[in-house]
Amino acid sequence: MLNKVRHFALGKAIMIMFALFSVALVTESCGQKNACGSKSQKRKRHKRIKSNTHFMTY
Repeated sequence: MLNKVRHFALGKAIMIMFALFSVALVTESCGQKNACGSKSQKRKRHKRIKSNTHFMTY
């Protein structure tokens, strides 16, 4: 009986650690990249980058 409880608890602990690792991996991969954000945020970012780029003005 005790062995079954220990096995069940170990399985649940492994699943919780895997879930936390997955969440951490997703948040890290989506941290400060241009691919993340809403459509309006992407438009604002593109407009800001475009207005600060002056390589064709000379």
